[in-house]
Amino acid sequence: MRIAILMNRNLSFLDFHILYPLRAFARQCRERDIAVKFVFRLNDAALDGCDVVIPFDGWFRRLLPPAERSAEDEIALMDRLRQLVPAVFWFDNSDSSGDVRTGLVSHVDRYLKPQILRELDRYNTLTVTGVIFRDYYHHTRGIADDTRKWRGPMDEADLPRLKAAWNLGLGNLSVTRQNRFLRKARVHYWTYLGGRGLPEAYHLQPVEPDLAARPLDVSYRANLWSGKPTVHFHRAEAQRRLAALAARTSYQVRLGGGVRPAEYFAEMSQCKVVVSPFGLGELCYRDFESFEAGAVLLKPDMSHLDTWPDYFEPGVTYVPYAWDYSNFEEKLVDILEHPARYEAIARAGQQRYLDSQSPAGGERFADRLLALMALPERQGSPPAS
Repeated sequence: MRIAILMNRNLSFLDFHILYPLRAFARQCRERDIAVKFVFRLNDAALDGCDVVIPFDGWFRRLLPPAERSAEDEIALMDRLRQLVPAVFWFDNSDSSGDVRTGLVSHVDRYLKPQILRELDRYNTLTVTGVIFRDYYHHTRGIADDTRKWRGPMDEADLPRLKAAWNLGLGNLSVTRQNRFLRKARVHYWTYLGGRGLPEAYHLQPVEPDLAARPLDVSYRANLWSGKPTVHFHRAEAQRRLAALAARTSYQVRLGGGVRPAEYFAEMSQCKVVVSPFGLGELCYRDFESFEAGAVLLKPDMSHLDTWPDYFEPGVTYVPYAWDYSNFEEKLVDILEHPARYEAIARAGQQRYLDSQSPAGGERFADRLLALMALPERQGSPPAS
């Protein structure tokens, strides 16, 4: 199986973590006869002999000339690629499960995302924002927000093309936490994903989940995204309720931002609970930092989501709360008052996360990749040139 990923050399923070397992688990992939190459300049020769071509969203758009970055031109490019190779799989690395380029789906053989909605028929419904939890606050709280009407609902026939690939949890956050250059917004990251290998010093630093011995109670250091009204409400509501709880109790709550990565992780490792609302999408870097730090992850209910690895098993690896915050304080206080009861959840979340980063986790990733890359039967023929 020969795979070509079309991308730009300069990766975003998110891009790096999504692509990381392809490098970290390269040996396991080779053992399954999976060969992955990264293509930075699009030409027919670069795709010669490839079974699957994966245009990588985001910075991939820079492969197109400035005058050819419209949706129509992207569709035309996908149609041309389908004449050259057996399969074209678009990789949409956007944060949210609900945010899909619906007009593009029928022009590729498979549409991959780090996370998708568990109930696929939800993609057939016209949305306001394109993001399910943002729509929720728009409808229940009357909050005006951005629209994504141009995406529209997805055709029923296109739903089978949509697949959950793998999420950013496989990105090993210790890599970027320990290297200040990788934390910059735009860096030539390929040095760290290329053939020279990853520095041996980068490794996870799991902290023993002994909750009773932790001097702090809650950590919530967050960007409130003031430019996104529904996201801002959702995140600010968590901060408002935590501040009110801290003001009337003796709980040690850490709020606000401006903490260096090493200090942030050290603080998190001393807290019993890490609160992690949704961001621009459902999954947050904080989720995985919480697992590594051995804290109990308190997060909005994730039952609508299909993602892999499945880190989010309610009551087993994390504690869910309602999107309307109706049981937020009840859940939080119960954890703080009975830490011994919840320590098993902190341990299970950490173990599942660490296991995904292990050699055995690499074996599962390679099996997942092989299954995802299985060539589908095309619906009709590629457009004629």
